[in-house]
Amino acid sequence: MKHHIYIFDEHSRASIYGIGSYIRQLQSVFAGNREVELCVFVLCALDEEYKVEKSGNCRYVYIPLNKRKIISSEYYRHICFILKKNIIASSDKYFIFSYSQHVDLMKWVKSNYPNSLIYFVVHYQEWRFKSDIKHYQTIIQKGGAGDLLSEKDKSIYVKYLEEKYAYSIADNVICLSKDTCDILTSFYER
Repeated sequence: MKHHIYIFDEHSRASIYGIGSYIRQLQSVFAGNREVELCVFVLCALDEEYKVEKSGNCRYVYIPLNKRKIISSEYYRHICFILKKNIIASSDKYFIFSYSQHVDLMKWVKSNYPNSLIYFVVHYQEWRFKSDIKHYQTIIQKGGAGDLLSEKDKSIYVKYLEEKYAYSIADNVICLSKDTCDILTSFYER
């Protein structure tokens, strides 16, 4: 029985650097393995139309933005039709996510493929671009209290909640560094 691994990517700066490198490494690990079929969904693709390409044991499904070029929850809901068309009916399905904004897709996968496993790979956390660990801890302890936080801190807290929710949907969370693992166990308890 083949294992089907579905990887979600997004055309972005992260895809060119860290997340893209990770996905390419996954592909090289499974290249030539007859027991594994990979499918990489490239969201927000630059192509004008949806297209599928195959290379070895990997399919690439390019899903462009809508005509208005707006990324929204509506965009993610609409691409579920394309996902359903490209997800093979089998018992061994694994889904790998790396972007917390894909939370609607994670929920959709969880409800449509309840026997599959969802992995969330933490490559970075948004707040780390805007705050240090002590300040971050203070923001979380205030619990998003509107009158106690600046607009910047409110946005950090909202991103924290978004990330925490994405991690809670996943069956497994993969950390790529000990530092991040320590932060997850301290601030993102399940």
